[in-house]
Amino acid sequence: MRSVAFLVIGTTVLSAPAFAQNSKAPKYVVVVALSQAGQVVDAPSLTMSPGSAGYAQVDGRYRIDTRLTEGAGQRLTLETTIARPEAEQWIVVARPMLTFNEGGGRATVRLPGIGGETVELTIQPAPSHRTL
Repeated sequence: MRSVAFLVIGTTVLSAPAFAQNSKAPKYVVVVALSQAGQVVDAPSLTMSPGSAGYAQVDGRYRIDTRLTEGAGQRLTLETTIARPEAEQWIVVARPMLTFNEGGGRATVRLPGIGGETVELTIQPAPSHRTL
């Protein structure tokens, strides 16, 4: 199995978390965007609470498994496993772990040697739903 290097760049922090009304645990939207040659190919999203896990398939090219946890000092950690299909199975190509302030942020994972593709991970507070 060959190893594929990855680079996490440009983590930016957003401010002012928004929490859903009438909800005990805050919810966050995790967007996984796949780009090739600077153009977004697919961008599925997951709505998650700290302590939850989920996955998304991106354009059939990648499976992104995610786990969102709370840490000390109002930090969120997004653990991801990025895999691509090969010979009817998923082969792991990267396992970035990203830490954000509670308000969210964005980071890009470059996957060299795979056609110049990049995966951008964004996490932000889920919009609150107002009730009348």
